[in-house]
Amino acid sequence: MRNLILQATSAVALALALTTASEGRQDAPANTDAVVRYETGFFDRFNPVTALDMIQQLPGFALSSGDDDRRGLGDSFGNLLINGERPSNKLLTLETVLGRIPADSVARIELIQEALPQFDMRGHARLANVVVEDNGSSGAWSFTLERSDSNRIGPRGNISWSTRLGSAEITMSLNGELYGNRGRIDQQVYSNGGSELTETRRINEQYVWAPLRSSFSMNTPLGSDTSLRLDAFAEAWVWHLDRWRQDFDPADPGSEPIALERGFTENHGSNYNISPTLSHGFNDRWSSNTTLLVRRDRERQGPHHFNQWQAGVGFVGASVIEGDYDIEETALRQTVSWNPNERHSLEFGAETALNSRDSDLRLFTDDGNTVTEVDLPV
Repeated sequence: MRNLILQATSAVALALALTTASEGRQDAPANTDAVVRYETGFFDRFNPVTALDMIQQLPGFALSSGDDDRRGLGDSFGNLLINGERPSNKLLTLETVLGRIPADSVARIELIQEALPQFDMRGHARLANVVVEDNGSSGAWSFTLERSDSNRIGPRGNISWSTRLGSAEITMSLNGELYGNRGRIDQQVYSNGGSELTETRRINEQYVWAPLRSSFSMNTPLGSDTSLRLDAFAEAWVWHLDRWRQDFDPADPGSEPIALERGFTENHGSNYNISPTLSHGFNDRWSSNTTLLVRRDRERQGPHHFNQWQAGVGFVGASVIEGDYDIEETALRQTVSWNPNERHSLEFGAETALNSRDSDLRLFTDDGNTVTEVDLPV
């Protein structure tokens, strides 16, 4: 469990017209049969910096990204709308999208509690629609120091910026963190059906997790009835582990360890994703959406070193493991929507997806003199 030590946040906005912060705000939601509207004044007590801070305080609502572990795009639609439209698909998390919107740019949040034809529920019982005002250029940043369970202090920061370039709306963000934790595990090994204690173990672990993420979104009209949305995301990360294991004789627990093992590794990886969506309205009843998703993940594990020592002998051997993993996904989804009247809507869709995984695992042994590769049956 992490504990908050220090947090600094800020939001800046540039606009052609300035209004007071309290103008048009209410403290209580305005209710209708199907929609509950929460004006920004309702969230002022929570001192929100971004739209994510506001959504987390929305009564009776829990943010869900859908099933984004499956291949393709069909089940990856969450329960969030931005100005009546889904802001992303499988590429960007909803937390990322909301974290890029300054609270000052939010006009209100609507909680949709019934299926309405103008909102595609996608199987969700409720939707949250964040209505965002065009305030020119705006940005937000946050910086947090967090304490881990082992009293290690790690920083976390986020910066986002939204602007307009001609008729195109552009949003960018950059965030990263450095998290390290230390743990200790004590184990006991029994034999003879659990009646005889044969060994005690002490394991100490230290790991470090350091990701850096960036995202980019652009929404631009291509005519009176056509628009293009482009989402892009990139991430690079490093994960480091140092693990010590000591084995003791239970008959003499205060003695030196009878065996010692050290495992250490540094893994790193990167991934990038891009997804353009072309929307077109044929008339008041018919519209279409074409979405392409391209994802590429690269992970390099190791080398993992597992070195072993024994009392009175010294170094007795080591094993080394290396792994390379490449994952790719390309998906194309086409939908056509028909709204025959104000109470009904019907969507036709088709999708194709191509997924692949390329894995390479290598094992070596080290007897102190030579390093030998082990042939694996896979």
